[in-house]
Amino acid sequence: MVYLNLQHQVFKEIHLSVNIQKGMKLEVESTFSFNVNYVENDTKCIACLKQEIKEKTDPSKFSVSVEGLGIFACEDINSPEDKKQAHIQSYNLLFPYVQNMISSLTISAGLPPLMIKMANMKVEDISIEENKL
Repeated sequence: MVYLNLQHQVFKEIHLSVNIQKGMKLEVESTFSFNVNYVENDTKCIACLKQEIKEKTDPSKFSVSVEGLGIFACEDINSPEDKKQAHIQSYNLLFPYVQNMISSLTISAGLPPLMIKMANMKVEDISIEENKL
């Protein structure tokens, strides 16, 4: 069984743009990208989650982007299938930090807290690319 331990978490980039009038309703869309790189013979990995939320019709009215990194100690990663499991685990461990940052940013901007939903990752949707040197 694959085991990951989050050793360090940091935000690489944080952007917030708010240009709305009081009482204006927003319709937002959310996108994310997530990847994991393995180092030190697969005993460590670095996960990067970038989450973006924008107003659908006019992103200049509202947009927020947060890129969080997590550094994990890894155990029992011996195959591409193990890496797929580690991919899901690292996302599940890193997501709450990014979600909390987005919520905190919107509150600090005087808006209601924006709570993004966690993606439902499935092993069959993950592709593993080996490092090419």
